[in-house]
Amino acid sequence: ETQFHRCYMKYLNNNKLFDIYKSLDTNRITYFAYLSNSHAPLKLSTLESNVMEHKAILDSIIALDSQRFINAVIRHVIRYATDEVAKEKIEKLKNMAKVYET
Repeated sequence: ETQFHRCYMKYLNNNKLFDIYKSLDTNRITYFAYLSNSHAPLKLSTLESNVMEHKAILDSIIALDSQRFINAVIRHVIRYATDEVAKEKIEKLKNMAKVYET
């Protein structure tokens, strides 16, 4: 999960975006939020959802569609927003994304 996100963020070759991604710390937050809700981190349905969401992210990159990319990332991350810290970071991400709305 973490390697996938770091890979596409580096591929985008946008240091500011990569810094924002790192500052959100979404992988750590979502992992611990998921565990705190008594879920098994490698549940098959979770892995299948992640694969579909990752595909949507990659498809938006290939299409060079920034709004689609932002929406795909938000949909992927918001599924794990179960505590206040995660919810605040999701709101921060949404507010940053407003700049790219068409």
